[in-house]
Amino acid sequence: MAVAIAPTALLPLDRTEVERLSRKRSEPDWLRDARLASLASLRPEDWPTGAEEEWRRFSFQGLPAGPLVVEEPPGPPSEYSAIPLEAAHNGVIFDRFGDALAASGP
Repeated sequence: MAVAIAPTALLPLDRTEVERLSRKRSEPDWLRDARLASLASLRPEDWPTGAEEEWRRFSFQGLPAGPLVVEEPPGPPSEYSAIPLEAAHNGVIFDRFGDALAASGP
């Protein structure tokens, strides 16, 4: 007998929380609006429960022990994945998302 497990969120992810986080990060209105539109389309009943066939076939062998969170290194992205200088002169920004938002202006 399969038992459905209700997904739990790490945060109370609602409109108030999205707006609070957006203000805290000084995000532009267009990004906050996009996040809110995504939130409106989020349906918890569509989240994976772990009972799906794809999850049962995933091998955990070889995964590192401990948390799977990787901290961002300090400094800009690697020069090995930099953009051509001409693209930079045409307004292309290659950086961490938050830094690129700040550099792009309002």
